[in-house]
Amino acid sequence: MRRGVWRDRLQNMAFLGALLIAAAWTGWLALREPRVRTGTDAQPVAAGVPDYIVENLTMTRLSTSGNLATQFVAPRLTHFPSDDRAVVEEPRVVSIGKDAASTQIASRTGQVLRGGEEIVLLGEVTIQRELPAVPGRPAPEPQRLSTTRLHVFPDSELVRTSEPVTLAQGRRSALARDGVQIDGGQQAVQLLGATRMIVEAPR
Repeated sequence: MRRGVWRDRLQNMAFLGALLIAAAWTGWLALREPRVRTGTDAQPVAAGVPDYIVENLTMTRLSTSGNLATQFVAPRLTHFPSDDRAVVEEPRVVSIGKDAASTQIASRTGQVLRGGEEIVLLGEVTIQRELPAVPGRPAPEPQRLSTTRLHVFPDSELVRTSEPVTLAQGRRSALARDGVQIDGGQQAVQLLGATRMIVEAPR
């Protein structure tokens, strides 16, 4: 019963799917844009040798009203043409939703594979969402996901990992031993394997 209740609570965390699609879009744009400038008649590059490197990358997407929608920041992006792979160091993504909720994605490294078909976040992966305060009410507790590896598939709107995942909000947290799968299209979160629920007592 408790697991079912927790899953119900996690339904509102399916925002991760939609947000990571925005992050993937940003990574895809970062991967493709320099290629437009280099042209299609460039000489072939040997396997394992990058064809371009971008330093201090910052990309911003605005909403139709001109406000910040998504911003992608990375100290370095290196593209390898032999397998159409881009390696991104310390990627950071900030997204502001229509409801003014702010979500931050961070990891130690990331890879954009096959021209943006798959995004892999690696090492200290964290995703945190903060809802805006409502007058007369306490500010909602931030929602947070942390793991060591996360795969994003933009076309199918799937986010998944087989590594242990911690989901937390306020005094409630859940540790899914075999990972999680998030379906952005269906707005569904599935915890995989044995799951341990923790509820801290009020201080």
